[in-house]
Amino acid sequence: MEIVQNGIVLKTENYAACCKFYNEVLGLPVIFVEDHETWSITCSAIGEGYLMVETGGIAALPEKTFAQSSMKIRLNVRDLEQAVSEVAKFGLNLEIQRFEWGEVAELPDPDGNRIALRQHSSVYSITS
Repeated sequence: MEIVQNGIVLKTENYAACCKFYNEVLGLPVIFVEDHETWSITCSAIGEGYLMVETGGIAALPEKTFAQSSMKIRLNVRDLEQAVSEVAKFGLNLEIQRFEWGEVAELPDPDGNRIALRQHSSVYSITS
């Protein structure tokens, strides 16, 4: 099987707030938006892949437990300190956590989905 692109489909309860969070706070560029009578989606670029935020999910605030959602969206960034500074402009103060394996700053989206910003490392680089 040849996979040509990866994507994440994220069902949300607070659709408008989640779209604003991913597009304005995290800076993901919008690819397209579809508004229908009973559902809506906003598709944004996330690196070489995409994040599709859709209606129809369930929020759990302030953050979902692993039992409520076993996944975390991790975004590797070139400069973690700069990313934390950019997010702070929206009133979100993140703490950088340092581990043997790298540095991360975590925050929930408006539905309580876990997001981790990680200092990019060549360890995860894929070469063909």
